[in-house]
Amino acid sequence: MDKREAIEVMKAFASGHITAEVFWEKFKADETIKDILVKDEEKWEIPIALESGRTWSSWASHIHGSPMNFQSYRETEHLHWIVRKYIMRNHMPFKFGTFYTDRLMFLMDIQPSWLDIDDEEFLKNEIINKIPVDIATKKERINWCRNKIKECFRYDKSPPRWIQNAEWPIVNGKPLVFKRQSKERPDDEQVDFYFYDPDTKQETVVTQFY
Repeated sequence: MDKREAIEVMKAFASGHITAEVFWEKFKADETIKDILVKDEEKWEIPIALESGRTWSSWASHIHGSPMNFQSYRETEHLHWIVRKYIMRNHMPFKFGTFYTDRLMFLMDIQPSWLDIDDEEFLKNEIINKIPVDIATKKERINWCRNKIKECFRYDKSPPRWIQNAEWPIVNGKPLVFKRQSKERPDDEQVDFYFYDPDTKQETVVTQFY
């Protein structure tokens, strides 16, 4: 397809008229879409990386190396954001669809700050997919999920104070109970987080480093 047709496909995805799966198939099959998005990312991201001193690698080369997980809220929203960025950077008047953003934001909204886990499957299967059908409003749905999360992710006295991303262990489909964490001292380079299985009492230690 030519550039005009490629941009129309991108707009169809950005507006919500085609799904991430359909867009991805078209992206893989057509060099024009690839060329547009990769060059756009290089144009904007390489200078930023050089100025900030951070390492830059093309998003395209990264995701080409592994299949897209269309069940992942984060991956599909990231793909949608890449297309939205191109449209915004080129000042095209446009109304974006919010499906992928909305469901990722819902996943984030239901989690307390001390949780914020990456295990979407557990949250979707054990929390979100079990919301009663008679709960209609978004606020009520969020509150219901938050209460369920507190029932699933338990702690003895206080929740963990992560020094990196949350790494709450889930064993055999069940979150372990948080017991305590080691004291943070000025000379320490690590913090240990202690969890246990409430049935077997077996302990699991998660270590994070500064």
